[in-house]
Amino acid sequence: MKLAMWKLRDPAPTPERSLSARQELTAIKKLFAGDAVALKIIAGLADDLSAEQIRSSHGISRTDYDSARKRMRRTLLREGLTCEPK
Repeated sequence: MKLAMWKLRDPAPTPERSLSARQELTAIKKLFAGDAVALKIIAGLADDLSAEQIRSSHGISRTDYDSARKRMRRTLLREGLTCEPK
């Protein structure tokens, strides 16, 4: 019986990946500079908070949160900033 040898990838990002992620986050923040709720959601997601944690920590209603997420999704799709394969 032959066992496949898998190389485990280092979970720490490379300097290039870190730079790329920071640049992408900066671009996304610029897109939503005029949308305070969206910026709060982005910050919460960057801190790995759940939707409920983001809403409760910022006093955002469920409706306002959902509306902001829809605006964010439409904007990201319009700008071509998705995780979907091309």
